[in-house]
Amino acid sequence: MIDAAIRHILFPITESLAGRPSARHWRFLREHERMPIENIRAEQRRRLFNMIRFASETIPYYRDLFAGMGIEFAEETIVDDIKRIPLLTRSTLRRNYDALKNPHSEERFIENRTGGSTGEPVKLLRSWEMAAWGQASRWYFHEIAGHHLGERMLQLWGAERDMVAKKVSWKPRLLRHLMNISLIGCFRMDEEDMGRLVTRINREKPVVLHGYVECLTGLADYILCNKLQVEMPKLVITAASTLWPSMRKKIESAFGSPTFNFYGTRDAGTIAVECPAHQGLHTNPFTHYLEVIDSDGRECEPGETGQLVITLLMNRVMPLIRYPIGDLATLLDGTCPCGRTFPRLGSIEGRITETFVSGSGALVVPAFFIHLMGVVHGKGLIRRFQVIQETQNQIVVKIVPSRSKILEIESAAFETIREEIVHQMGAGTEVVFREVESIEPGPTGKYVYTISHVSGKEANHR
Repeated sequence: MIDAAIRHILFPITESLAGRPSARHWRFLREHERMPIENIRAEQRRRLFNMIRFASETIPYYRDLFAGMGIEFAEETIVDDIKRIPLLTRSTLRRNYDALKNPHSEERFIENRTGGSTGEPVKLLRSWEMAAWGQASRWYFHEIAGHHLGERMLQLWGAERDMVAKKVSWKPRLLRHLMNISLIGCFRMDEEDMGRLVTRINREKPVVLHGYVECLTGLADYILCNKLQVEMPKLVITAASTLWPSMRKKIESAFGSPTFNFYGTRDAGTIAVECPAHQGLHTNPFTHYLEVIDSDGRECEPGETGQLVITLLMNRVMPLIRYPIGDLATLLDGTCPCGRTFPRLGSIEGRITETFVSGSGALVVPAFFIHLMGVVHGKGLIRRFQVIQETQNQIVVKIVPSRSKILEIESAAFETIREEIVHQMGAGTEVVFREVESIEPGPTGKYVYTISHVSGKEANHR
């Protein structure tokens, strides 16, 4: 009864007060999830064509690009026409930031900074309409996995404003309380932290655990190694990094609950989620148009791994057209056994990360460094970075600066970064900054933003 009230009364009210039509979009997704696939494709083509036509008429970057290339578009052929548009790389976005903004928009927007999962942070704008669709997609995707609005959820998270800056506005705290959500910081978890978290789970009996893959995997490892009994949630939802089969197996063994992969990024928003059939991840075709391309830029066949390229269909403040988000993925053909007809990703194979080990043996997830360098302190200073744990007590931070001699000019800013790394990694940690001209990509073509040469076996919770 309480859950239903939150879903159908409280959620619409809170979103309406925030000025977002999220509840309406949420209902739209629920009503159209089994729509015939040909109708879905037709509606997606219409939205894709409208976005590209809008960009060609309104956005200086695209207006000049399309005019210079002589590109013309039609709704019936837009899926083929779009392939002629060059990829909008992070470097291109940074160089053309002002030209990619809508100069006439009066719509509210959110300034967002990526954490730099490819080692190259970037700033972009997200329209209020896209934010509303993102919230709707988030809760719709949770519902696909089996989590209904209002059911008790413990969220193991680590947003930089909460876990680093120590500043939390009363509004998000109130909304989480009303929605029956508890947020728990998990950038750094030692044995004592994990013990307290297990006690809390057993006391509060959450219906859902949702959090960073590394956090949940580390907690599961602690539970299994110490042979602890844990109150079984209905389901576990992972996010923020790739959920590898070994991680899923460990999480499900520890909690005795099915695990669902939730996929989203700071720059592209909420993208996909697994359903109980566990045969791919359902996407939202009304907000994202997805392509998977090979190294030559050609479209991959269903099931073939390639670079994931995204076009946002709802962001008219700063349209992102053919934007590679730095992940490898596959697309699936056909309909899911669950009966939902939304297109599916077969797998996501990017964002490979490694867990650091602090001086005391606590696990420190790579997401901490991503947020710290790319979001909190990377505002215009850092072009690209890579954090390397050479030994348990030494961290090397490679920096490609936005201008020369940045370590000298911005010494106070980097001293703050050093202090926060030492706070997470332990008092005896040596932090070495190195200004470099470039950082080479890894074997897969992705920039590896964290590297640890320290074995996880050194962690205390073994």
